[in-house]
Amino acid sequence: MLGYVSLVAGTTRITVTLPTELVAALKELTDDVSGYVAEAVARELRHRLVGADLQRHQEEHGAFTAAELADARSRIFGHRDAGGSAGRSSQWPGVCASPPPPVGGEGTVSGV
Repeated sequence: MLGYVSLVAGTTRITVTLPTELVAALKELTDDVSGYVAEAVARELRHRLVGADLQRHQEEHGAFTAAELADARSRIFGHRDAGGSAGRSSQWPGVCASPPPPVGGEGTVSGV
């Protein structure tokens, strides 16, 4: 992945303003709010870098086929059962079992 971001090198103290309700929810989830927020930011940065790499790949090689997308989803979310569900929703209630369909037509990955 191009543009790898290393978070191990050091830390910088910053001030972030968040809604009161969000801070309360964070404190219910973890005693390490800074660590939780740092991981969320790192995850978002990785997400954007992967999205840029996928977009660049499609610009060079064409849109992903439905079969390629199905294979990728299977590898990422686990093997699907006969009903097409990866079974993720039972582990995390309220979370859909599979990702939404691609944006922009068959095989197109945008806004990843």
